Amino acid sequence: MAVPRIGEGVRLLDFDGLWASYDVIDVWYQQSPIGEIWVPYIHVRKSGEAQGAAPMVAQQIDVSRAASGPSLA
Repeated sequence: MAVPRIGEGVRLLDFDGLWASYDVIDVWYQQSPIGEIWVPYIHVRKSGEAQGAAPMVAQQIDVSRAASGPSLA
């Protein structure tokens, strides 16, 4: 079995059923409860997403401005 190294890119099946690119952030091994078998685990981040980036939200308009705008009355 080949384990990717930190910084390498991998392609994984995403939750929506499409393949997506991910960057390997961390790799560690844990011993299996059934014996002397070491299981690799990887921590990944979707490629192109900056660390600590938050989702963008739509710009909100000021309610007081909208209320003082032109009216049809």
